[in-house]
Amino acid sequence: MAALSMDIDGLVNGWNNVPVPSPSSSPVTDGPFGVVSSFSQGWEGALSDLGPYGVAQASNANGPALATIDSDALTLGSGRVVVFTDGDSFGAGFASNEALFLNCVDFVCPDNQASALDISCGDVISGSIDARNEVDDYTFEGNAGDTISLTLRRTTFADGFSPQARLSSPLQGEIDTIVNGEHASFTLLETETYLLEVFDDDYFNTGSYNLGMECLDPLQ
Repeated sequence: MAALSMDIDGLVNGWNNVPVPSPSSSPVTDGPFGVVSSFSQGWEGALSDLGPYGVAQASNANGPALATIDSDALTLGSGRVVVFTDGDSFGAGFASNEALFLNCVDFVCPDNQASALDISCGDVISGSIDARNEVDDYTFEGNAGDTISLTLRRTTFADGFSPQARLSSPLQGEIDTIVNGEHASFTLLETETYLLEVFDDDYFNTGSYNLGMECLDPLQ
């Protein structure tokens, strides 16, 4: 923790539920995957020193349990940081904290749409996940009332690789996720830029895929 100018104390106290006093104060507790008013901890710890850059977002009985550091705070060009003082929730407690963890990933990752590739009506894009935790991003402009059809299929059959594609937008957050082999249609509710994120279902395995998009009502 020295690199973050923070100190952390570990405890062995079993499971703990931590309230979030002001969810709207941070995108990690009020983000595209939901509002987090509390979260669980297993064998929790606490930050005994937030340092000059950390901002506490929630505390347990022993001190800050969730803290963030904004981009450029540590040094010019540094990214965002989330510190979660816990020993087991990324394993046994993941389901109960899913919205928090996904909001954290969205918070620390670079702007997806800035580096995304375009996808258009009639496209079938051949892509590949080449590393753990990789997410491939695609965007398109949609109008309210348009209907699109998405298809996702893996094209290599490596053990464990199972791609998924998550559809989201700035105004609506996460809309839905399609899985390998699925063909699904969606009627768009807003006129805005939509994002498709393709990833392995456990962010661990690698392989290639085809992502197709058809427009049942043509996008303007």
